[in-house]
Amino acid sequence: MKILVISPHTDDETLGAGGFLLKHADEGDDIFWMNVTNTKQVYGYSMEDEIQGKEEASRVALRYGVRKFIDLELEPAGLDKYRLSELIQVFSEKMKLIEPDIVLLPYPDDIHSDHRIVFEAAFSCTKAFRYPSIKKILCMEIISETDYALADRGGGMCRIIMWISAITWKRRSAL
Repeated sequence: MKILVISPHTDDETLGAGGFLLKHADEGDDIFWMNVTNTKQVYGYSMEDEIQGKEEASRVALRYGVRKFIDLELEPAGLDKYRLSELIQVFSEKMKLIEPDIVLLPYPDDIHSDHRIVFEAAFSCTKAFRYPSIKKILCMEIISETDYALADRGGGMCRIIMWISAITWKRRSAL
């Protein structure tokens, strides 16, 4: 099975789905990770921040046994500067190459604008007639942001609860 996690920022994959990813990696599933933003000097970060961010992403990818890491390198806290149609096009190209069975997205009512934008762009790339490989779409509650403030869209929150106590130490080591 191919699992694609789409994180707005590095660490969101761990905060939102670390245990899920480790469990599925242990079961032999192929993990793919598309990270949307990163800390680059061109966005006002230091060279040290940029190097540290790349090193951390590499360590996390190794820890989760990621088969392919895709870093779109867009501006953090600045996804609203991009046209949604451009984001959808980029996401679509990557998803067609991977052909995932399961896609993990940020929760759509997250207060962080980058998380909402990533959800909207990526969810547009999950239509069954265009992406027939996708069997399941799951949303991550990224604990650093999701419960801070939720928009009330009347849909409630669906939850999949997975017992991961046996691998919790692995998730902690990825942080």
